[in-house]
Amino acid sequence: MPTLQQTILEKKAALADTVSAPLGLLAARVAEVWPDADAIDRRLQEGLASLPNCQLLYAWDVNGIELSSMVRAKGPDPSWRGRDLSDRPYLKNHLPYKGVMLSSVYLSKYTYEFCLTALQAVSRDNQLLGFIAADFAVNDLLRNDKLAAVQEVKWKQFRG
Repeated sequence: MPTLQQTILEKKAALADTVSAPLGLLAARVAEVWPDADAIDRRLQEGLASLPNCQLLYAWDVNGIELSSMVRAKGPDPSWRGRDLSDRPYLKNHLPYKGVMLSSVYLSKYTYEFCLTALQAVSRDNQLLGFIAADFAVNDLLRNDKLAAVQEVKWKQFRG
């Protein structure tokens, strides 16, 4: 019987498989309009539907400065443009220069929910331009039956 940690790891692996192709295609479309923030917002908004359970999409440059708006289902929020995201937990690790990388679980400063971020490099002519981030709420992922079959987690209480 899997533990909660095993369940989360299984969900993360399934999420990486699910988002890899759509994020790769979206990165190619975003690269075409980089660094035009309004055009990037439009591309991210169009790509949001291809990423089930994704709460936010945003792009930042190689210096960790947010270039796009926070793109949500209800539209873009430009108030975060220009913010320094270099202190984000997922930027402390090695970033993906190709493909997708998933962050550890952390508390979002935007939604105030526990989430994880799928990161995709954005390149043009073999030059790294920046990254796309797709944020997923942990609670949404745990409820999503399409992201791997999960057995019921049972808890035992021991008295000392």
